[in-house]
Amino acid sequence: MGKVTHKPARVSDQPFAARIFPAMARSSITVRFYKTSIPLALILLLCPMISAEAAFEDYGPDPISAALCTSLSADAFHFPARASNPAAGCRLSGWGFSASWCKPFNLSELEQIRIDIAHSLAHGWVASLRATTLGGELYSERTAGLSLSRVLLPELAIGIGLNFNQLSIERYGSESAPSLDAGLLYRHRLFDLGVSVTGLYSGAFPRFGGDVIARRFLLSGALPLDESTRILIETSLEDGMTPSIRAGFEVRLFSKLILRGGYETVSERISLGLGLPLHLWQASAAFDHHPALGWSRSAGLMWKRNETPSP
Repeated sequence: MGKVTHKPARVSDQPFAARIFPAMARSSITVRFYKTSIPLALILLLCPMISAEAAFEDYGPDPISAALCTSLSADAFHFPARASNPAAGCRLSGWGFSASWCKPFNLSELEQIRIDIAHSLAHGWVASLRATTLGGELYSERTAGLSLSRVLLPELAIGIGLNFNQLSIERYGSESAPSLDAGLLYRHRLFDLGVSVTGLYSGAFPRFGGDVIARRFLLSGALPLDESTRILIETSLEDGMTPSIRAGFEVRLFSKLILRGGYETVSERISLGLGLPLHLWQASAAFDHHPALGWSRSAGLMWKRNETPSP
């Protein structure tokens, strides 16, 4: 996905901050870190917990993904899911636009905003641009991404994504590095399957201790039960993380209301959301609860010209 995350600390005798950013262990600045940057320390404390529990960084500020507790990376029409699988949204026809906001655990310091723009091209190609911002002055992440997908067969599409990531921490400066994602999407008449690797390649952040972009393998599936109901399930593997299973459901009621819900096994997160479709537009909102960290909120607006599959 190209998302800048932090792996959980290994067994070490170093202070917490030094374990997250080893470069700090070689400098007396670690002492000043505790005395002058308590809010920043709290943010850094949350980052590995969030990653370890497969929380918000897995499905970002997109309220549809948040409500379903999955990345939707097996969805052939949901182009914001290209952050997790560049082959997702491969059946978009025409233009698509999405704007999303998320406030994880009611922490303003971790607020996220994301904008996605996608367009179908000739010969089964779809191109998309993505911009994401997280955090504020003390700590921030910025990601800009470009992804391309192509339908190779009626059942199979491939995708590749290139991301530019910037990590900034007050008093320690900022650093940038690229990353590369890749994915496949397979469509069967009974189900959809997505397989992807985010962080397949990533540049280093020497200022912050080297590699801070996690490589993650994601397997996601979608099972339509009828024209108005579907079930989604996925799992991910990431170095140093406990594998988890996430599942969600989506039910369309009265053609003007969509009800969504989801659950994640490791953190025991529960999520709920609503969608209000209106012609080519859809407004969505989601609320999810983490047993240890509390409530998160997200909202967004999406526009698509249509959902007619590309030839």
